[in-house]
Amino acid sequence: MFGITYDVLDELGDISSDTARNFTVLNNNLVSRMQNLYQMVCVLLTALGAGVIALSAARFYSYAVGNSEMMKKTVETEARLSEILQKLTNESAQEDSSDAVEQSADDRGEVETPIA
Repeated sequence: MFGITYDVLDELGDISSDTARNFTVLNNNLVSRMQNLYQMVCVLLTALGAGVIALSAARFYSYAVGNSEMMKKTVETEARLSEILQKLTNESAQEDSSDAVEQSADDRGEVETPIA
């Protein structure tokens, strides 16, 4: 057949089987590397998801703690304001009662003389 002997065909068969074997090895290596890459991507995505969850939990915790601190400060401020209001009310009531005593003394015609 066109000057090709069986020896040449046999040699071509060996070359093609070696090529097929090399291609199979290369293909297996490529598949293995793709699987490793896929596993690495999955691990990274899992770590990223866990990080997002951890940050969300930290934000919620800080928000909750921050709110409790704000509530404590608000309660303390309200207590201080109520004390100040109570003092002002007491002082105002005392001034009103002393004004009322002076007014009643003026109404009766009694005038207090200041002592020098």
